[in-house]
Amino acid sequence: ALHCMEDFGAHTNYCELALRELGYRDVFPHCGANAEINIRGHHVYPLVTGTFGAVDFLHSVLGEATDHFTQTEVEEMDLALGGAQKAQQSGGGGDGQRGLFGSGSSGTDFAGLLAQIPGMGSGLASTARDLQAQSAAQEYQNSNQQTRASGNTFNAPPGSTGGPPGPGVPGMSPDFDAVATAKKIYPILEFRDKIVRAINNTIAKIPGLESLVERISETLTVFILSLLAPFVRPIIDAVSDSLKKGSSTVVEASANSQFEPWNDPRCTDPTHSMLSKDHFSNVLNSCAGRVAST
Repeated sequence: ALHCMEDFGAHTNYCELALRELGYRDVFPHCGANAEINIRGHHVYPLVTGTFGAVDFLHSVLGEATDHFTQTEVEEMDLALGGAQKAQQSGGGGDGQRGLFGSGSSGTDFAGLLAQIPGMGSGLASTARDLQAQSAAQEYQNSNQQTRASGNTFNAPPGSTGGPPGPGVPGMSPDFDAVATAKKIYPILEFRDKIVRAINNTIAKIPGLESLVERISETLTVFILSLLAPFVRPIIDAVSDSLKKGSSTVVEASANSQFEPWNDPRCTDPTHSMLSKDHFSNVLNSCAGRVAST
């Protein structure tokens, strides 16, 4: 709930509406020009949040948008995910080294560590094994289908031959379901948060478990990255060519939906990518940040 309140200024048109109320009538409200509503005789634009489609999912996961997320950084993310995946498959490399990919613990070992937690260990270990099985199933699926982009030029209309896949993620198969992928990723992130909360709120306060807490903390990041890898790495592979062209190409590929507030005078559904003020290049980034901190 607090996180929602913190994002209120950045993920809605609240800042724009507030500025208009202060007399700055040239501020674009991220609604169509004729979308004003009559509130007790006062015509105002509605308070709206950005819709979140497949292209917005891509922006969010890869941190792209207008922060100039470079191809090198995409490759670094891919290497990190791949390194975590190999570390889990090989049991941490077997050389006893410490560090992100040298924790010396495989996925099975990590579940075993969780099982040692008093009271909640069996449940956490069971969840870890279930997530590991789902991740392995996704990896098997990836190995049996081609996910790399076919070289779209973005010259043809969206969804047509030679053009982008319309409402889908650029570079991915038209059958790719971004929402379904997000639903598979969220349980992994929730599991990570659950373990961190358990460590901070309970386990770390129990005398004699310091060594166990340290080992779990050391291997948690690698384990989570290895679970995410089969879901995220195909996306990185498929859109890497698109990222070389910059986020503007991605926006152009979905211009029909991204630019709707400018083209439809009655539009009240801006996209998250256009509305959000998360990135430093947005002129209202600092304004939204101050709203969140007050």
